[in-house]
Amino acid sequence: MSNSQLNQLIEKKLDSLFSKYPSTQETFEMKEELFVNIREHAKDHIKTGADMETAIELAFDALGNIDDMMNELNGAMQVKQKLSGKRRHLFSTIGILLGLAFTLFGLFISSTVGFMPNGQLHDNKLAAVTGSTIFIVIGVSVLVFSVLIRETDKKYGMNVYRALFYTLSFALILFGVFVGFSSWGATNEVFIGISSSMVFMCTGIVLLVGMRLTGYSRLK
Repeated sequence: MSNSQLNQLIEKKLDSLFSKYPSTQETFEMKEELFVNIREHAKDHIKTGADMETAIELAFDALGNIDDMMNELNGAMQVKQKLSGKRRHLFSTIGILLGLAFTLFGLFISSTVGFMPNGQLHDNKLAAVTGSTIFIVIGVSVLVFSVLIRETDKKYGMNVYRALFYTLSFALILFGVFVGFSSWGATNEVFIGISSSMVFMCTGIVLLVGMRLTGYSRLK
C-alpha cells in the first residue's frame, strides 16, 4: 500500500472518532496534529514488519483514549473557541489588507520606474524596475499566510506553523525571481541572474512540494 492509502485510512478513522464532537477550528487543529503523530508511529511499525492495518491500530493505541483527551480539553475549548476564532479572523483580515497594500505599492512603483524615460534613470532600467518589486515579494508572502490561516465556509484555517512553512516556500520562490532579475539587470549577464536565484528557487520549490504531499485535508 502507498502513503496515500495510509493517509486515507488514518483520516477515515480519525473522522469517525471525531464525528461526535463539534466541527470547530480547534477540533480540526487537534485532529491534524494527531494525524501527523499517528502517521509517523504507523510508519515506524510498518518498518518493523507490521501490515498497514495493524500498524495503524498500534499507532492509535499508543495515543491512549482520545475520548478522555477530548473531554479534558472540551471545557477549555469552549472558552477559547470564540476568542481564538475572532483573533484569527481579525489577524487574517489585517494581513490580507497589508499584503494587498504592499503588493499594489510594489506594482505601481515598478510600473512608474519602468515607464520613466531612460535619461532619468542613473542605473540599468531592469535593475531599477526589479528593485522596487521587493514590495511585491513581501506583500504576496503576507497575503499567502493571511489567506491560509483564514477559516471559510468550506475550509478550516491552516495550522499557523504549517502556514508559515507554506509562506516561506512562496517567499523563497518569489525572492529567487527577484534576486535573479536584479542580478541580471545589474550585470547584464543572464547566467549570473540564473545562478543567483537557483538556491532560493530550488529550496522554495522543494519545500512547497513537500508541504503539498503532507498534511490533513482542511475541507469541512
